[in-house]
Amino acid sequence: MIQEDSTTTLHDQTDTLQNQPDSSTLIAQGGGGLGSWQLLSYSSPILPCHAALLRTGKVFFFAGSGNDPDNAEETKGSALLDLSNGTFSRPVTPLDIAGFPVDIFCAGQTFLPDGRLLVGGGTLFYDPFAGRLDALAFDPSTEKWTTLPSMTQGRWYPTLVTLGDGKLLAVSGLDENGNLSRNPEFLYDTTNGWTNCSQKTTSSLPMYAHLFLLDDGKIFYSGGDFYGYGGVSPRILSLPTVPASFTKPIATAFAEKARDWLARSKLQQPSCQCAATTSPRPEGNGYRRGEQWGHGN
Repeated sequence: MIQEDSTTTLHDQTDTLQNQPDSSTLIAQGGGGLGSWQLLSYSSPILPCHAALLRTGKVFFFAGSGNDPDNAEETKGSALLDLSNGTFSRPVTPLDIAGFPVDIFCAGQTFLPDGRLLVGGGTLFYDPFAGRLDALAFDPSTEKWTTLPSMTQGRWYPTLVTLGDGKLLAVSGLDENGNLSRNPEFLYDTTNGWTNCSQKTTSSLPMYAHLFLLDDGKIFYSGGDFYGYGGVSPRILSLPTVPASFTKPIATAFAEKARDWLARSKLQQPSCQCAATTSPRPEGNGYRRGEQWGHGN
């Protein structure tokens, strides 16, 4: 269960979109009952691998090369959908130090406290895959990408989480050598950059581990990921008390909350490429319900 917070901007914006007249957009309509899906009358100009609802109400998709190495030099690997009129704009992707567009295919994403979408990692090489160190931010106000300080290691299929104090946590993903990273890192601010944690996590969290911030500051791993959790069942992650010191690893435990989730969700098999989210509305006790469904096995 995840406690309801005081941030309502995205929820308010979602309500605004839901109250718009029918424009053949893919929005789940409905009040207190079940909603309904509507098929868009237009197609995305890119393979929408990643998506985020921005505070402006527009939906941002990004794909980079889009699982096609021939598209590695695509300069417009993202698309911004204006739901009010069904049109897309195509922001230009920043270049890396070699002068090529940063390939944000298989990157991680999370929102910065100022509302910008941070995208970290991506595809450095194909077959075998390796992760990029790059970090970018997309600004909903200017509708442009900007370059941020690079991460301390490459990450392909990482997970990024915004913590309660505004810091960002990055875990897992394949590094620049194609090895699974077990060293987390934190972003304290976008000026000074990332700080690597020399201590490994006590569990080998898989790529795209589905992580959620809990009301007590700990992180919940739901069991969903890219390949199927490979022996790492749903559990709770405890962050260091003083992250800057990194004197202790990010410990994990199969705690009571995880046991309850596992029992109720009936996760009896790895949830490979499933979807996981929190309920858009709180339950009566002020907490949100976690939901996970589907798998690619």
